[in-house]
Amino acid sequence: MVSGLEQAVKFTPPKREWKLKEVIIIGMLRGKWARGENNFGVEIRDAKLNLLYQYKGAASSYFVSNEPKEVFLEIPDIVMNGSFFICFDSEAVVSIFTETNYATGNSYYYDKQSGKLLQGEIPLKNNSTLPVNWVIRARGV
Repeated sequence: MVSGLEQAVKFTPPKREWKLKEVIIIGMLRGKWARGENNFGVEIRDAKLNLLYQYKGAASSYFVSNEPKEVFLEIPDIVMNGSFFICFDSEAVVSIFTETNYATGNSYYYDKQSGKLLQGEIPLKNNSTLPVNWVIRARGV
């Protein structure tokens, strides 16, 4: 992961006044970082990319090395009336899982420096790219 880029997923709430309560991420610690207390962060941003909520934690307290783990982060209720983004910044410590089949177009890189979204994709050997879905989920009521 390039420094300053976060993996972001765009969500549309199923109804007005929907409350985001939990973020779910599937990932694992990268091998060389498995024993350190390196941080990861989660940000909730509105449709205009304004910051609504931010969380930082020690990656080794949530994720494990060489084994996928589903991490549940409870957050204070945030009422959503429009699209929003969940952004994940692993500081190169956590490999977040990706889905490569049936990409929805809702996964992005969020460039913190420019404040812009870039399409979520991974490079292939032949100078082409493959669209992906980052495995980040939103749970609410």
